[in-house]
Amino acid sequence: MSDVSFNLPPVGGKRKRNGVRITSDDIRDFVNIQYFLPSKQKGIGTIEIVSGDVHGRMNLRSRVPMVCSVLEGKKLQNEYNVDLIQIKRRKGVKKYSTTNRYVFKIYGENNILKRDNNRILTEISEEKSDDLLNIQSENRPQASMLKRTLNLQSCKELGFRKIGSFYLRNGVVETNLIDIPNNNGVYFFAFNEEVTYVGMTQNGIKSRMYQYKNPGKRQETNKRINELIKTLLTVNYGVDIFFLEQSMLKDIQVKIDDLKVHSDEKLIERFLISGINPDWNRG
Repeated sequence: MSDVSFNLPPVGGKRKRNGVRITSDDIRDFVNIQYFLPSKQKGIGTIEIVSGDVHGRMNLRSRVPMVCSVLEGKKLQNEYNVDLIQIKRRKGVKKYSTTNRYVFKIYGENNILKRDNNRILTEISEEKSDDLLNIQSENRPQASMLKRTLNLQSCKELGFRKIGSFYLRNGVVETNLIDIPNNNGVYFFAFNEEVTYVGMTQNGIKSRMYQYKNPGKRQETNKRINELIKTLLTVNYGVDIFFLEQSMLKDIQVKIDDLKVHSDEKLIERFLISGINPDWNRG
C-alpha cells in the first residue's frame, strides 16, 4: 500500500476564507484534482488521504465533519471511479476528526483495472454482502439495484418522506416533527444528502425520536447517536428525519434469491443497512 502525498501549495484563496459558502461539491472537486488525478497519472493504485490535510489545504474553518462526510460518501466514489476500502481512526477521538485516514483504491480512467461493484466499505475487518437484492412494489416502478447504489433518492422512491429534523436549543438536541400519528415503521437520518443512520420502531415514531433527544443512562446507542447529531448541529449542519410507516410496508416485496418475501420493519431496516452501510450504524 502506498502512502502518497503531493507537495502542492494550499488552495482555497481569500474568496473562500472570507465567508463564501463551501459546498460538498467543492471538496469533492478538490480531492479529485489534488489527489485522485495525480495518482491516476502516476499509475498509483492505492492512496491514503488525511481529513485534516484536506481541511487545512482548502483553508477551511470548522468544516471537519463536512470533509469527513465527503471522504466517506458514496458520491465521491461513484463520480471519480474509486473505492473507499478502509477508514483508520485513532482510539478515543471523535468520529469526525482531523486525524482520520481514508484509504482509496484508484482505478484507471480507461477502465484498465476493473472495478469491483460488489465491494462495500469496511473498517479494518472485511465484511461480505449478498450480490444483489431486488425491491418490488405494486405502486412503484420495479427497482433492481446493487447494494452500493442505494441512496437517499432510492429510499424516497420506496415511499420514505421527510417528517422533520433535529435542531439545537440551548445546547440540547430537539426535534421539529410534522403532525403525524405515533405509528410504527422504519426511519432514517440524513445529513448532506446522504443516509447516515437507519432504524426501526415498534413503539411509535414520536416515542422513538424522544429517546434520541433524551437518552436514558443505560441507552448506549441513543446516547451515541445524540452526540453525533449534536456534533453536526454545533457546526450548523442540519440532520433530517425520514419515515416509512408500517401501513405502507405491505406494498413492498423484497426479493432474495428469487424468493419474494412480504416485508416488515425488521426486513426493510436490514435491507437498508446492508445496502447503504450508513456511517452511524457501523459505530
